[in-house]
Amino acid sequence: MRRVQGELAVHEGCCGQHLERWINMAAPVRERVLARLPHASDGERCRACEQESILASLENLRALECVRQRMAEGALQVHGWYFDMDAGELLAFSPQAGSFQPSGKA
Repeated sequence: MRRVQGELAVHEGCCGQHLERWINMAAPVRERVLARLPHASDGERCRACEQESILASLENLRALECVRQRMAEGALQVHGWYFDMDAGELLAFSPQAGSFQPSGKA
């Protein structure tokens, strides 16, 4: 069995054969964002979907037994990071704040 060590960063991406699977995984994220932000602009909802998909990926990782075990041992941490292209700023998800914060504050 391969051991997971250190920190794990999530990168969202897809290629042709995985597109349908990725879309199916993204559908609940889209629905949550539409319910939470019904009157937001398309840009605001797009950003919210991007960030929410990072959180969904973290949930999926934490559902893996090998990840849960290594986290329980203190041997692995998972983090959600979002790069804000407009601001040129790296944001990190802060569980305490429940939102993405500038990486030095998370």
